[in-house]
Amino acid sequence: MVLFTFDGGQELSDHTATTAALIHIIDGNAEITLGEDRHKVSSGTWLHMPPNLNHSVRAVTPLKMLLYMLKDAT
Repeated sequence: MVLFTFDGGQELSDHTATTAALIHIIDGNAEITLGEDRHKVSSGTWLHMPPNLNHSVRAVTPLKMLLYMLKDAT
């Protein structure tokens, strides 16, 4: 689990991760792009992200977000 905090307007540019993950918005508003889909999210939102998917985050307001990295059980 990783806690991310962003100031409003701050971005995490497009990238991929090798593991699946869950994104949990703790506080604030953001635009999260998962592949071709753009999501406007706010506090309480959960998103699932499959492995190797291009994704990015842009904080609209100050943002707190938890990223749960899901390890393969095999």
